[in-house]
Amino acid sequence: MNRIFIYSLLLLLLAGCSTNKDTTTNTIIQDVEKTETSTQKVNVMPVSTDTYIPNPQVIDDTSLLATGDFYRDRKGEGTLKALDGETKSIQVDSIKLTVKDAKIIDYRPAYSLIDFYHTYTHDEQFTFIKFFVEMENQSDEQKKFSPIAFVQTNTGEMITWEKDIYLEELNGVLNPGERKSGNIGFIVENSAIKTMQLSTSDVYTEQEKLLDKAKTLDFHFD
Repeated sequence: MNRIFIYSLLLLLLAGCSTNKDTTTNTIIQDVEKTETSTQKVNVMPVSTDTYIPNPQVIDDTSLLATGDFYRDRKGEGTLKALDGETKSIQVDSIKLTVKDAKIIDYRPAYSLIDFYHTYTHDEQFTFIKFFVEMENQSDEQKKFSPIAFVQTNTGEMITWEKDIYLEELNGVLNPGERKSGNIGFIVENSAIKTMQLSTSDVYTEQEKLLDKAKTLDFHFD
């Protein structure tokens, strides 16, 4: 009789352990499913083309919105000297170019970046002009284009695309339907800028056939 009672007790204990194990397993599975669902929702979030992508040699200027605004990070410190915040767009063949803003910034780079900037200037503090641009190839053919071939200021200074300090590789080939966005900037010798004109490059096919001549955009600073 005692033996039968002991066997019955053991069976009840085993059944209880099995139930707890199943419950724990189901809970873990539900948690994993919730995590996967949450991750999928994050992955499909749209990405704005206005999102700032950190540049290795220039400060993040997104908080510089009014004359006199100051910002400092590990790459240096900058003060906004002037701003043309009007969005401007032009069409060059099938390329739509939009300039979201143009800024003039007084900049002191961090000591670790001095060697990089010695390629452009030997001053430890200088002024640069920068543009946030977006371009789109609205055709089904590959095109060659540069958003800024050169800029010219009212002080008589002209600076070509080779002097760009951002180096975000916006010049060159645009594939069918491709969009590119980013920053382009140039150090200026004379910072007393009131007006400035931007000139794009011409547009060419992959076989170097000219499709459209360069266009210009004008900027005004208070």
